[in-house]
Amino acid sequence: MYKFYEEIKQQPNLFKMLYDLECEHINDIAKQMLADNPKKIILTGCGDAYSNALLCKEYINHLTGFDTICEEPFNLVNEDRSMMSEQDIIVVFSAKGKSKMIMELIELAKENKISIVCITNDIYSPAAKYSDMIIPIHAGEWKAPRTKVITLSALASLMLALALADKSKDDIKEMVDELVNMSAKVIEESVAWKDYAEGINETSAFTFVGYGSNYPVVYYAKAKTKEVLRWRSDIYQIEEFAHIETVAPSPEQYTVFLVNNCKKEQRILEIMESASQMQREIIIFAPFSIGEECKKAVPLAKCVMLPDVSENILSILFYIVIQLLHYYTALIKNIDPDNPPTRIFARSVAFNESV
Repeated sequence: MYKFYEEIKQQPNLFKMLYDLECEHINDIAKQMLADNPKKIILTGCGDAYSNALLCKEYINHLTGFDTICEEPFNLVNEDRSMMSEQDIIVVFSAKGKSKMIMELIELAKENKISIVCITNDIYSPAAKYSDMIIPIHAGEWKAPRTKVITLSALASLMLALALADKSKDDIKEMVDELVNMSAKVIEESVAWKDYAEGINETSAFTFVGYGSNYPVVYYAKAKTKEVLRWRSDIYQIEEFAHIETVAPSPEQYTVFLVNNCKKEQRILEIMESASQMQREIIIFAPFSIGEECKKAVPLAKCVMLPDVSENILSILFYIVIQLLHYYTALIKNIDPDNPPTRIFARSVAFNESV
């Protein structure tokens, strides 16, 4: 069995472990953040971790009244210093805690007396060392491409948002229990759709389309296509997809829609139907509550029904189905998902504490 798949399967148990080990600690950090009464919360990360920052922004906006922004660390350091003030709190996502730009941002934040929360897998990393508050995700060792690191960071950020919203420990446990059960169910049942990637090839590649709280997962999906398959991929917000792809349609693109319940359900269905008329191969991942409508609107699409869960949990399930989609595609195309290409820019992205 490939390590990539083993790590996908570990996730349900790791979700429970993260709750057991860190729920009280995350509540304490939330209390400290509430006591500080920040003017705004700034969320950031590099690469896959930026997807976590985007999702955390959705969580905090949905559950609390805090003003939040999400920005890449390069922009915060080099272009948007005016966006940060001493009254802010920065939440940094960094699994290894060694990203060069993250460390430059932390240095700048310390100079300006801005509090830093670091969500990381390495509590001994430079990022953790120089942060004010640390949330460990307990992913253990992992091989690229990242799977459990991303979903555990997502869960940690959801638990933090729930604590900031003054949800009880019982409420958070109920949510985590549901995630544990439903993620195991999604992984187990994925064998039923593992052949859906049969028609994909390097020429056609993927187009991922999302909106709202599932768009951060679309951002993550693009990275996984490059890491696991070594192929290009496109990503769109759903309305952007409708405007750009209908002007210059690419029927060879294999289009993946992540669909959740929203006020503009009819518009979502219209756009997917239009994509089908462009002779595209389409996969739709959607909860049962909207999945049947998706099948009616786009009868030729391959539709994967997910459990009906809260939108907050659904975003984490979407991460897992994206991992599974890339794993099954790799198997079909005889690609080893455990050995992505060497990172050319490794030296330029890593922080050297001795410098």
